[in-house]
Amino acid sequence: MTYLIAILFILYGGFMSRFHGGGFKVGVNKTLKNFLWALPHAVAIFLINPWLAPLGFINMLKATGHGRGLGSDEPLREDMKPEKVEAVLLWLQPSLQDRAYKHLIMALTGLLAVSGSVIAFMFIDPLAALIIAIGGLLKGVAYEIGTFILPKQTKSGIKHFMYKTEIGEFITGIFAYGGLAIAFWI
Repeated sequence: MTYLIAILFILYGGFMSRFHGGGFKVGVNKTLKNFLWALPHAVAIFLINPWLAPLGFINMLKATGHGRGLGSDEPLREDMKPEKVEAVLLWLQPSLQDRAYKHLIMALTGLLAVSGSVIAFMFIDPLAALIIAIGGLLKGVAYEIGTFILPKQTKSGIKHFMYKTEIGEFITGIFAYGGLAIAFWI
C-alpha cells in the first residue's frame, strides 16, 4: 500500500507539473496552480514536523518558469530577454556553451520549485533534503528525456500525443515529487 501511495504521489507531481506548464486548458490561474503544486509538499512536511509545514509553500516558486532553458531549440541570442531568476546566472553565460547554460537555468528553476521542501528537510534529515534537491536539479535532464523521446518539436506532420517540452514538464514533476517521496519514506 505504501508503494501505491508513493507511485500515485509521484504521478500527481508529473500531472501538476504539466498542468502548471499550460497543459489541460481549464482556465485555472497561476496562483492556484502554484498552490496545488506546493500543497502536497507542505502536507508531507506537516506529517513529520507541523512547525515546518509552511516552508512547503515556498515551493510556489515553481512559477519561475524555465527562462531561456531547454524549452527552446533555438540558440540563445542577445535580443532574447532573460526570464525572472535567470538574471542571477547571466554572468556565467559568456563562459559556457549554450546547452550547458540552458541546463544551468533549468537546474536553478527546478531547485526553486522544491526549495521550501529542501529547507524544511534540512532541519529534519539532511540526506532527505539532498534527495529532494537532486529531484529539482534534474529538470534539465527531464527536458532532455523529452527531446530523446520526441526529437522534433513540430506542430506539422505527424501528430503526437505530446510535444517534447510537455513530456519534459511531466518528467520534471515526476523527478521533483519522486525526490520528496523517497525523502519522506527514508
